[in-house]
Amino acid sequence: DALFNGEESNRNDAVFQVFLYAYVYQVMNPAEKIKPGLYFLRQSFGDDFSIDIIGGQGKNKQCIDEFSKVFTSFELLLKENLESLFNVNLPFEQTTNHNSCMYCPYAMICRR
Repeated sequence: DALFNGEESNRNDAVFQVFLYAYVYQVMNPAEKIKPGLYFLRQSFGDDFSIDIIGGQGKNKQCIDEFSKVFTSFELLLKENLESLFNVNLPFEQTTNHNSCMYCPYAMICRR
């Protein structure tokens, strides 16, 4: 859920991007097993290096070793957010999290 929450201050955009790629690939190749992962070059030579994506909170944390585990949830949230984004009856609202605007390439458009 945090991947789709614009107000979330520590939302992981890299995980969202990987999940979006995995989602598209899974739709095009439904029989394939996909293990999403992230490679951070600066950390790749460390003893604790791992590409694993850990999802969940508290005691519910688990490694997302197969995208099919989150496919349905991701698809539902993606569709909800896209429908909301393109709904002409919903007004555009700026984020209340001003930290999100610090490095946003569109900050000049919304004058933040």
